[in-house]
Amino acid sequence: MEYWIKGLLGDCYLEIGELDIAFSCLQEAVEGLEKKDDSDLLGTIYQFIGGYYEMSEQYDTALMYYEKAVEYAGADEIVRVYRLIADTYDDMEEDVEMRDLFNDFILDNIKSIYDEFVHDGTSYETWFRENFEDRTGEDRF
Repeated sequence: MEYWIKGLLGDCYLEIGELDIAFSCLQEAVEGLEKKDDSDLLGTIYQFIGGYYEMSEQYDTALMYYEKAVEYAGADEIVRVYRLIADTYDDMEEDVEMRDLFNDFILDNIKSIYDEFVHDGTSYETWFRENFEDRTGEDRF
């Protein structure tokens, strides 16, 4: 539990722009959770670390951590992680083609992502509106 709290604290420091303190907290959290092999929490901490690297404009490292987060993501996190990856490509202005390919992949496979990862009774239409409609303006039902 203490490592999870450290990770949440690191995320709070990210939110206020204290990157050095955030990284220290997140590093301690990930080391502790990896030792405990706590896969339920590791995915979220990897997302936070990816956020740190994205804020530091180290986009390749951010993507590496987001990809690690995908491996641990549950149904409630998978869409968030994919959106973080797409946002990182968006920040990488020189890699517009890759960003567009990634966004197209997500949109083209959105129904299968829903079918595979969402098992909480939320309808596809509601889930899509909550997670994508604000970004795409498209109707994919």
